[in-house]
Amino acid sequence: MNLIKISVFAILSFLVTFQATAQIQFGVKAGLNISNIGFVSENEDDELDTKMLFRYHVGATANYDINEALSLQPSLLFSVKGFRVNESAKDDFSESTLKGHGSFYYLEIPINLAYKINNFQIYAGPYAAFGIGGNGKSETTQKINFGGLVSEQTITDKITYKPYYREITQDDDFKESENPYSGLDYGLNIGVGYKVNSLLFNVGYSYGLGNWLPKVEGNNDYRKDNKIQNRVITLSASYFFGE
Repeated sequence: MNLIKISVFAILSFLVTFQATAQIQFGVKAGLNISNIGFVSENEDDELDTKMLFRYHVGATANYDINEALSLQPSLLFSVKGFRVNESAKDDFSESTLKGHGSFYYLEIPINLAYKINNFQIYAGPYAAFGIGGNGKSETTQKINFGGLVSEQTITDKITYKPYYREITQDDDFKESENPYSGLDYGLNIGVGYKVNSLLFNVGYSYGLGNWLPKVEGNNDYRKDNKIQNRVITLSASYFFGE
């Protein structure tokens, strides 16, 4: 898979760079993303009732001790974020259900400053993430009851998400199943950690500030009034070599 190859190459490059610097400890990091989106719309009826989606992150990390109390902890991660949808509506004659999810692949660079109290840590810092693709699935079921006769139909669609780092123009040709999104994401991280020998366990929260909606030629007023932003709870473990 091309996305995995790109991620592995980037992570190995990161490790080689930091291995040459003796005072920096480097290691590997992996964990769980419990992700969702924050949806702000000028029309509340357009907002989806999204649910949490369980995905993952994996990559390389480093620790630079500024002094006994402070450490700088940059990482390079392949991170999957997204959301899940499960909605239903019902009246006297019909019932409809929408189920689905969207997963977005990022190369993410968080840079956290950690304050250490014995084995415990409190950390915070910014992150930047670069979209490299995504996929999703939606399943719509429509059930109609007319005079005791029941008709049911289910439509399943597969979705491909394509990142854009520029304004989308009328010349861009999209496939029917292809949805664009803004490739650049950024935000803030905050969390706590506990270190045992070479292992560091973290629990954190990632608050996205970038707008997932892409820039579209002639329609950027909509993007100003509507925002979709990543919200992620992270559980991770890091292993540092050479301790």
